[in-house]
Amino acid sequence: MRHVVLLTSDKLSPWQRLQDGRTRVSAIAKPKYIGLYEGAFETHAVDDVANFTQAAQVLQNILSRNPVDQIVTPIERAVLTGGFLRSYFDLPGLSFEATQRVSNKVRMKQHFAAHGFRTPKFLPLNRIEDIPEAACKLQWPVILKPAIGSGSMNTHRIDSRAHFETLLAEGVIDSRPPFRAPMILESCIEIQNEYHVDSVVRTGKVVFASVSRVIEAALEPKPCSILNTLGGFCGSHILAEADPIRERLLELNRCVVESFALGDGVTHFEVLDNGAELLAGEIAVRPGGGGVVDAIRIHHGVDLWQAFVDPSGEIWDASRVRCRPAKAITGWYGLPARNGLIADMTPKETLQALPGVLELDLHYRAGQTVQDKTTSVFYVGVLYFHFESESELIRLNRALRDRYYLNVEAVAQ
Repeated sequence: MRHVVLLTSDKLSPWQRLQDGRTRVSAIAKPKYIGLYEGAFETHAVDDVANFTQAAQVLQNILSRNPVDQIVTPIERAVLTGGFLRSYFDLPGLSFEATQRVSNKVRMKQHFAAHGFRTPKFLPLNRIEDIPEAACKLQWPVILKPAIGSGSMNTHRIDSRAHFETLLAEGVIDSRPPFRAPMILESCIEIQNEYHVDSVVRTGKVVFASVSRVIEAALEPKPCSILNTLGGFCGSHILAEADPIRERLLELNRCVVESFALGDGVTHFEVLDNGAELLAGEIAVRPGGGGVVDAIRIHHGVDLWQAFVDPSGEIWDASRVRCRPAKAITGWYGLPARNGLIADMTPKETLQALPGVLELDLHYRAGQTVQDKTTSVFYVGVLYFHFESESELIRLNRALRDRYYLNVEAVAQ
């Protein structure tokens, strides 16, 4: 029986794949998440899975009793910790140096540039007060984000020095040290489309890849990126086989992924299209968030979480990938959420009856309280759709705009 150490939070998909009767799991998580795993796994609480010292102490205790075959890090916050533990205890998988290149955006973009992949201009940043000078070098507008993080959390577009001063005065940007992570400042480029390519990697080679375009339930074509869909109908759809840009994206993804020499795993690679060229955005060594994994399951019949948690337990067979008509698309939309008590919302039956909808996963219902941070995965739920042609998607977009509603009431603090 193999022994897996899982550094996690409340993301249950990996946990479900590991309950296979042939895997022993030791879960490491914050105290508030431990209850999700008690009874199924051996559990260990830490203040933060990003705390190397605490995680190392726990793993030392685990190793004193049983050998460990694999460290699994399904959340971005644990990726660096996993790399540190593998290097510190000489365990298989991505080393600390390797995980820095795929989790620290400064190191990541340095890797892109060193290997000849075009990426937006950037500068590392350690002090908020240095933003105006750095932005002048890059040219306004700029994007400020943590160098280590996910979900577009604490990510801000800054249009000018005056805009920066306003954000600072309003407390949107916090100038008080110490910062929880180094920062990165990037040029804000005007893009036509944003894509993501999700891959299964075996011995450093891409053996499966799915290409998707970021969308926002628009009623007419317009530029779209994850950042400008926050708070709206954020989603993506898998490109039709016949889409002319698909092969270019697959080739770029293959070159980028293989440049990192990742061994076995799963990647989520974001690409920006400014109309003139394709730019490398960011890459992660875990399945994508939102509805990405289930859209790929529906369209291709491939389970990215299974490929992620048990890379050595399967022999990849290309015949397992489901074939679709050349123009067919499958995708997902996150249903916009707002914090507060949900007084009323579109009934589940109405959402399920919308054009093209195949599945619906509601995270909240009327009568429940929502209290969470606004990120790219802040939804009331996720709906999955399929159409035989992308031209049919407009029917769902109109229906969503017409029929989705969410009424919330303020909750006393």
